[in-house]
Amino acid sequence: MTTSLGIPQKGDYIVHTVHGVGKVMGVEEKEIGGKKRRLFKVKTSLYTYWIPVNAICQEKVRKVCSPLTFQNMLSLIRKKPEEIAEQYGRKKRKVTTTLVDSSLSAKARLIRDLHGCQVRRELNFNDQMMLEKLKQQFVEEWAVASGLKKSLIMKKLEDALEESAEKIIGAS
Repeated sequence: MTTSLGIPQKGDYIVHTVHGVGKVMGVEEKEIGGKKRRLFKVKTSLYTYWIPVNAICQEKVRKVCSPLTFQNMLSLIRKKPEEIAEQYGRKKRKVTTTLVDSSLSAKARLIRDLHGCQVRRELNFNDQMMLEKLKQQFVEEWAVASGLKKSLIMKKLEDALEESAEKIIGAS
């Protein structure tokens, strides 16, 4: 699912596994550890971060997915959620592994599965915050890809999650 990035240009949108969607504002030189480095300046809706130019094509950064890809992700989200281990260590490993994976499909599955956990039992604070962060990143990327309003996209996502939750409730 990861799309080849190439070298982004000023004004391009990229997706970082941790920071989510950001707009490339240009390249700057900064001194880090006594060495001058060339860095992409990337602005998200909340903050600005920098990525070394020579590290941009690594797995932590990818292109924004197409609007059609998001429609396919809604189909994946509508499926019955998979159970995530209740044991803290096992759950944390699954979440961490998924977050390192930059693919939209891995994150869509995690949104669905964390929401499923929420339906089955209350999520702890960290898991609840992670679910909200993933949903926001999903919505922001789709909005950039499609030009749709975030409120409309969030409604589509919530409807898909509700459909997924019904598959848990109907199975009990």
